Amino acid sequence: MIIKGPYPDISIPETALTPFVLHRATELGDKPALIDGLTGRKISYSQLADSIGIVAHNLAQRGFRKGDVCGILSPNCPEYGIAFHAVATLGGIVTPINPLYTKYEVCHQLKDSGARFLFTTPAGAGKVLEAEEKPSLDELFVFGSSAGATSFDSLLVDNGRATQADVNPAEDLVALPYSSGTTGLAKGVMLTHHNLVANLRQIEGLCYFYDTDTLICVLPLFHIYGLVVVLNMGLYVGATIVLMAIFNGLRTVLRKADTPGRDRSRWLPPIAAAIGAEVGFSSAGAGALGSAALLSLTTLAPAQVVGTDMLFGLALALIGGGFHVSAGHYDSGILTKLLIGGVAGAIVGANLVAVLPPKPLRIGLAICLSCLGVQLLLKGMF
Repeated sequence: MIIKGPYPDISIPETALTPFVLHRATELGDKPALIDGLTGRKISYSQLADSIGIVAHNLAQRGFRKGDVCGILSPNCPEYGIAFHAVATLGGIVTPINPLYTKYEVCHQLKDSGARFLFTTPAGAGKVLEAEEKPSLDELFVFGSSAGATSFDSLLVDNGRATQADVNPAEDLVALPYSSGTTGLAKGVMLTHHNLVANLRQIEGLCYFYDTDTLICVLPLFHIYGLVVVLNMGLYVGATIVLMAIFNGLRTVLRKADTPGRDRSRWLPPIAAAIGAEVGFSSAGAGALGSAALLSLTTLAPAQVVGTDMLFGLALALIGGGFHVSAGHYDSGILTKLLIGGVAGAIVGANLVAVLPPKPLRIGLAICLSCLGVQLLLKGMF
């Protein structure tokens, strides 16, 4: 007995993965396809299609052929998508590798998959080059630069464009991700072009993504969910994908991907006023550790704690600031905005110290120091 779901049947075309995913690249042209979440660097749909063809051509010139395996050992970045589809264009197989793997785990997957080439980062290159039993790679490419590796930029030199190799979608593999290894060493999962095209058509029927969307890809691309559901499905529908190498929650929420580097310095004076009030009231901005030490290790009154720690911070600031001023490490315009708000806030905060009774002041100091601790914790996390 066949049980059918509530959705209509879908058709699964017999096609290679890359032309299926990039079927709207020409139409979308200059629309951003991939954005580096850390730098704001953008790659348009036309640039993406061109880069894939160029990298595929240069890989072929280095002897990469249909059926060959290429590893990608990297956090999320635009080059990941280019490298993946360049290999797929040649009829090759990508084995994505967890960048948190140890040297032994990386080398195991490269050897087990029979990888001939590897795309990685400088940190990943170090794992391979420093391994005791190195895999026999024909060439190691690095996103950036690293001794003993070829820069990925050399593959982006326009020496020609490769077109999609003839593949049998139902038989030819395109991806070889490895299992988590819960029952021993990780094992390769063989996925054909047809497998991934079918997966994309299934997701399309659910209408999750639209070409007006900007998707934030925090899921790692070495995992099939990030690779297929976010990256390839996003490209298929014509969305813009922001690739996050690490998840910076605060920046991801506050920063708009389409306006990287926007000048918001007009907000500095009121922010500086709050900082100035905090410094004048608690000295937390000048030396939180000093305030904590004086409160714990001396019998000074709270107002004396603030004054002593302020002078201590002032002395250190004059010394450190002198070095920065002599080296020209400052912006006079931004400094002026900071001083406008900061001086006013510090005066208000200092007057509060003089009029508040000791107990409320001590409670206020504790609150300020606690808030600063939370700020430091959040900064470390995000």
